[in-house]
Amino acid sequence: MNKEKKSVPFLSIGSSSLLVVFLVLCLVIFAVLTLTGAQSDYRFSRQLADRRTAYYAVCNQAEEQIASLDAAGELKHMTESLSFQVQISDRQALFVELSPDGTDGYVISAWQTINTGDWNSTSGSPGIGISNED
Repeated sequence: MNKEKKSVPFLSIGSSSLLVVFLVLCLVIFAVLTLTGAQSDYRFSRQLADRRTAYYAVCNQAEEQIASLDAAGELKHMTESLSFQVQISDRQALFVELSPDGTDGYVISAWQTINTGDWNSTSGSPGIGISNED
């Protein structure tokens, strides 16, 4: 009896299986990297949005303070500059300086974010400040 053995080459089955395993592994790694990158971007965007919201809320407070000073007549006959700060966070404040313009009015000579706290490398970044300087 002549039995023919049909042998399948070991390498042809193994190489295609290894290729599929490698491709699946690459796809899983790329999916994990994409997910962690997206989570990091979301956290950063959330922090940035919170900081901007706080900044614009403080800008509104500063404008209200200027309007109340103007309504009280304290800005009419200014002879020297007037400045104040509105706290944004525990490490930042909005600095506003009003100067006389010579015609019984005032000009805003400074409107900027300043650091009020110390920064150390273990607490992360000092924060993103938005400032409008003339």
